[in-house]
Amino acid sequence: MEVRPVGPNEIELSGVVAVGLTQNGSIFVGDRGLPGIRVIRSDGSVRSLGGAGSGPGEFEALTRVQLCLDGTIVAYDFAQARLHFFNEQGFVKQSQLPPSLVTGDLVGCISSESVIISRLPDQVPGIGLHTVPITLFEHSLSTGSVQWLATLRGTEMFFSERFQAFYERPYGLQTLLAFGPRGVVFAENSRIQIFRILSDGSSSPFFLLPHSSVAVRRSFRELYVRDRLAEEPDSAARITLRGVLNEVPWAKNVPPIDRLLVSSSGEVWMRRTPLGEDVLSEWIVVDSLQQVRGTVRLPRGFRVMFIDDSQMLGVEELPSGEERLVRADRPSSW
Repeated sequence: MEVRPVGPNEIELSGVVAVGLTQNGSIFVGDRGLPGIRVIRSDGSVRSLGGAGSGPGEFEALTRVQLCLDGTIVAYDFAQARLHFFNEQGFVKQSQLPPSLVTGDLVGCISSESVIISRLPDQVPGIGLHTVPITLFEHSLSTGSVQWLATLRGTEMFFSERFQAFYERPYGLQTLLAFGPRGVVFAENSRIQIFRILSDGSSSPFFLLPHSSVAVRRSFRELYVRDRLAEEPDSAARITLRGVLNEVPWAKNVPPIDRLLVSSSGEVWMRRTPLGEDVLSEWIVVDSLQQVRGTVRLPRGFRVMFIDDSQMLGVEELPSGEERLVRADRPSSW
C-alpha cells in the first residue's frame, strides 16, 4: 500500500490528535503541539484555527478534535473542560462543561448544540491497578441538560498518587470508544456494541460483536453454523473458520483489538496489532449489516485517523520522531 504526503511541506506537526475532512472537502488537522487546528484547502492554502491561551478559541491542553454531524468542527480543551466550535473561516463559540462532566472527555459531536461525553467515576481508587467503569452522557449545550446514555464495564488503569494520573494496561481489560454517523461505537473487554443516537436524544443498541481471541472465533463459527444449517442442514461437517470469515485467515492466537474507527459510511474498523510483528497492523472491517468485509494491512508507522469510500488519511511517524500528514488509497475490493 502506497502512503503519500499531503499538503505543503512546510507544515510542522508535533502531536496530531485528529485528521478529517470538512463538508467542503478540506482536510483539518488537530495538533496539540500548536495547540490548534489547521485547515488545508483543495488549492493548497492553509488556515490556522485557535492557538495557545485561555481565551475564546484558545487552548491550554488540546486533547480532542472532531467533525460534528452538522459539519461544525469541535475541539476539546481538557485543562479548561471547555468545548470550542469552529467552521473553516474561524472561531464560532465556546461552551464550558457543567460541573458534573468536568472530569470527562469528548467522544463525539452530534451538532454544535449536542455532544457525547465520557466520564470516569468521581471517586478514583487508590494507587495501583484498578478496573473503573466509564459512563457516557449526552450534553445539550442549548438547555444545559445532561442525559445518561450507557455505563461501560471499564478498563484496567494504573493510578498513581501524583496527579492521580491513569495509564491503561497494555493488552489488559480496556474500553475503546469511537464515533460515527450511526452513533457511539465501543468495545468493552469481549464485545463491540454500536449505539444509535436518535433524534429525541435516546439511544438503542445497534449490534454486538465479540472480539476476544477465543470469543471471536467461537462467535463467528456459531453464527456461520446457524446460517449454514438453515440453508443446508447437512453442511455442518464442511464448516471451517476460514469459511466463516470469508476466506480471511486468522492467526492461532488472535491479538486483542486495540483501536476502533468508524468510516464516513458507518463501517466499523477494528485494529489488532500482531504481537512480535514490527511492520504491519491489521484492520478488520465490519459493515453496518454486521458482515465482515475483510482485513486491511497497514504499515505500523501509518496512523490512520479518517476513512471514507476512497481514501484513508492520517499521519506517518518519521524516524526523526516528527510526523507528516499522509494519504493512502482505500482498497477498492476485498
